[in-house]
This record gives sequence, C-alpha cells and structure tokens, in this order.
Amino acid sequence: MKNTLLLLTCLFVINAFSQDKKLWAKSVINQKAPKLVVEKWLTDKPNTKGKFVLIDFWATWCGPCRRAIPELNKFRTEFEKDLIVIGISDETQEKVQSLTNPKIEYFSAIDTERRMYNSLEVQGIPHCILIDTNGIVRWEGYPILTGYELTSEVIEDIIEKYKGNTQNDQISDYSNYTLKELSNLKTVKELEQNYVLVNHYLEQIERGDIDHMALTKIDIGLVNPYWENVPELKIYNDNWKKASSEFGDFIKKNAPEKKELLDQYQKKTIDKEEYFKKHREIMARLQADYPNEFPQLSEKQINSLRTMWKQTGRYMLEDYKKKEKIFPTYWIPEKDLENSKKTKEYKTINQELLLVNNEIIKKKI
Repeated sequence: MKNTLLLLTCLFVINAFSQDKKLWAKSVINQKAPKLVVEKWLTDKPNTKGKFVLIDFWATWCGPCRRAIPELNKFRTEFEKDLIVIGISDETQEKVQSLTNPKIEYFSAIDTERRMYNSLEVQGIPHCILIDTNGIVRWEGYPILTGYELTSEVIEDIIEKYKGNTQNDQISDYSNYTLKELSNLKTVKELEQNYVLVNHYLEQIERGDIDHMALTKIDIGLVNPYWENVPELKIYNDNWKKASSEFGDFIKKNAPEKKELLDQYQKKTIDKEEYFKKHREIMARLQADYPNEFPQLSEKQINSLRTMWKQTGRYMLEDYKKKEKIFPTYWIPEKDLENSKKTKEYKTINQELLLVNNEIIKKKI
C-alpha cells in the first residue's frame, strides 16, 4: 500500500507543470536538517564534516528515482571536493543491491524504519534535500520537477553562497520580530531543544552504547496507548508478552522456590541482599540444569523487551515532535542530560533561545 501511494505521487509529479514549486514532503528550507539516521550503510559511512550533503530519498521500484541516479553520479564527481551525495531507501539491503543498472556511484544506505522519511513527512519520491556545512537545508524538493530542477548550476550557486559560513552566521537578529512572533519562535526553539536532548539519548540506546532500561521509567500511562493503538508497536509488545510468558512458565515449572523467595522478600522476612543472593543461586542452578533451554528463553525475553522499548521510544519521540509536544525527560539520567546539553546542536539552539528570550524581555519593558 505504501509503495502504491508513493508510486501514484511519483507518476503524478512527472506531469506537474505548475508555476508554483510543489513539495511532496514537509518544507524545512533554511531550517536545521533532521539528524542523518540510517539502519545500515551499504557503502562506507561518509565523513560529512565540513561538507555540503545531498540526500536523495528513493526506491528501486520508482522510475524517476532510477533515472535520477546518473545525474546524482555526475554531481558526486563534479563537486567531489565540497559535496557528499547519499541515497537512502526504505527497502531491504537485498532489494537495493539487486539494482545494478544504473549503477550507484555515491554513498548508499537503507532505513526500513523510515525515520528520516517520517521526520520530513516524505509522501512522494524522489525527494532531495541539500544541506550546507552548518546543517541547514538550502534546497528541497522533487529534483526533476519542470522549472525547478536540481542542476549543477543550482548546486554550484548554493555552494558558492554558503561555503565558508560559520555556525555563528546562523544566529539570527530578532530585533524586528513582534512580541507574538517571538513567543511563537520561543515555542519552536523549546521544542527543538527538547527533541535534541531526547534524540541524543535515544541514539545512544539505538547504537547499543547504553542499555534500554531508562526507557522503562517512562510513565506507563503514556506508553500503553501506543502499544494498544499503533499496530507495529502492538506487535513488539505482544512478542515481549509471549516471550515473558514462556520464560515465566519455565521458571514456575523448574524453580517453584523462586515464588516462595519473592513472597519472603515482599513480606520482609528476608532483606534485599539475601533475596538477590538466593535469586542468583536459583538462576545459576537453572543454567546448569538446562544449559540450552534456559539461556535461549532468557535471551528471547531480554531481546524482545529491548526491541520493544527501543522501537516505542523512537516512535513516541517522533510522534511528539509531529504533534509539537514536549517529550518528558524525567526518565533520562541527569548526567546523560548534561552530556546532551554539551552537544554543538543543543548549544546553538540554546544560544538562539537566549536571544529570543532577551528580545521578549525588551519588548515587554
């Protein structure tokens, strides 16, 4: 169904001859680009530092996407010193690598979870964004739309205009804004700041740098509606319930003393130290008595729990962003929040927010 809808858009835009530039995605022109997130690189991972980045959202089944590949290859060669070209498909690795004609000569990646697609609300492909060295989107759209084509001349002009700009060039002067405009901008910046904080922590979980356990501290009242109403998240939740049930049944059958031990701890007839000592002894015995079944069931439960929370956390954050709501941060350890605040992206937004707040104070005096 997803491919059908995108294909209809793909075919429709071929015949679009409107004088107004049409977009089949959310406009982010002159705004901070979404974080470059992929599931897997099919080439080496590019070093984008200090480079302009052209990202093409595409698919093998899309005719215009395939026809754009030679032009993207040309851009890679023509602007090799300044430009990184990246193609991102939401298809599988096997599907993308099965396309050999035309040959992709630029960086290529897949993301079947469609994180950047969803962030940009891409509805029609191919869709391109050209990002300057400060992470600001300077061109966006359907690259072969009549009258608005992405050409070598367009790219050259953008590189010439924005090359060498420092990050401070992006800090704006808000003195001409009205109080209402400043208030609205403050809300936008606070939402951006919140997203950066949570996203920085989530990305560490997704990379496996830290475990998922902090996510389990999110209020279950916020999480349950997603598990109940979002089909893909319900699947992860059901998988975890099944794995937990299987592991629980195994424990009840082969270690009935574990329930008695828990009862003693809850009744405070044994302390925490004694409880965990005996709990470890029970687990060690099960490992020894059932060297195959026990670790398999245990790992299945842990993996399903980890996957469920990682997918839920990411979905909730993107949903909050789309709905322009502040995502709670109480569940993130304080030291990790402080680390996120040290990132260049957070500091830039914070600097702009300070300028906005100062201007609001001036306007109210």
